[in-house]
Amino acid sequence: MRKFTISDETIALDLMKEVGPGGTFLTHPHTAKNFRNEIFFRNKKMELFGATMSDVMVPDAKKAVEKALREHEVEHLDRDIVNQGNQIVKEYEKSFEK
Repeated sequence: MRKFTISDETIALDLMKEVGPGGTFLTHPHTAKNFRNEIFFRNKKMELFGATMSDVMVPDAKKAVEKALREHEVEHLDRDIVNQGNQIVKEYEKSFEK
């Protein structure tokens, strides 16, 4: 659908190694520097409006996050599920005792 380049800079293997499993690349300077190059709109009108690059979206997004953090309630897990999870963790930890 569009041309793209695969290079050491675009694939960022060094970044993947640096962040490692379970880490996040979203806050890394490389991502901040390069993410806009990878945004692709099939609809050219959307690109003109700068849909995902608008500063107008930031305050609204912050409000939505604050509301979610303030109002969200996590449902309690059934005790049997918690016990099963604890058992799985215990068995996993035993594998390191050998």
